[in-house]
Amino acid sequence: MFTSFYAFSTFFIAVVVLNISLIIFLGGKNTSSKLFALAAFFHFLWLFSVGIAYLLTDPILVALAVRNGYFVGLSIPFILFFFSLIYPENREISRNMKYVILFGIFCIFILVYAKDIFSLFRPYLGDLISEQTIITASKITKNGYLGWDFGFLIQFWAMLFYGLGFSFVATLYQKYIFQTDELLRKQALFMLLAMVIGMSGVFLCNIMLPIMGIFSLFWFGVLTSLGWVAVVGYSIIKQGQMKVHTVTAELLVVALILIMFIGMFAV
Repeated sequence: MFTSFYAFSTFFIAVVVLNISLIIFLGGKNTSSKLFALAAFFHFLWLFSVGIAYLLTDPILVALAVRNGYFVGLSIPFILFFFSLIYPENREISRNMKYVILFGIFCIFILVYAKDIFSLFRPYLGDLISEQTIITASKITKNGYLGWDFGFLIQFWAMLFYGLGFSFVATLYQKYIFQTDELLRKQALFMLLAMVIGMSGVFLCNIMLPIMGIFSLFWFGVLTSLGWVAVVGYSIIKQGQMKVHTVTAELLVVALILIMFIGMFAV
């Protein structure tokens, strides 16, 4: 019962996040909006992975879904770091920087899926590094809470996540402090607020506490996704955040209301 409730609640939030990522991608015409939409889409993939992990019963498949969550989870602050470098002035990124972003995401994939990749070619290598991976095993604990065991590399993963997270938040704060254009300054403030809301719950409930073996508040970190969506959505409508087209912003209101309305009956 608890497992199904957590799963469908997570899927509902994932649909809300997917909705705003598509609106920003389709309505935004600049580089910063495309990067943010990509990060939001990865956030959707993280939520979807968590929801799938709650529904699955096979421990191997659950561990695979959880590892996918850690792959896209680390990719989010990595993408947002580059987003913070060009936002809100919307500076263009060079081709070399695009290659760096793609190569970084590829390295994160290797970091998270090292055991699976090596097992495809040399099974004994997969067994050899099994304890060095991010996730070594998964389980459903009492009351339906999803939990898992960590490998040694989770410490390195966490340092990367916290480092990238604090870096892009600090960069956004610096942009807010030194921005002279009043509208861009307001947009930077709302973006900073959205990121602090979105990342604070994840920092504590989805990373720090699980590493300590506490999974009972994992749902709260998922719930904070609605916080940053609300702030960014309001900023799009009221301030033209990331220059998302006005018509698209109006569709955002209708879409979010429709999703919320359907969600009340679905959940």
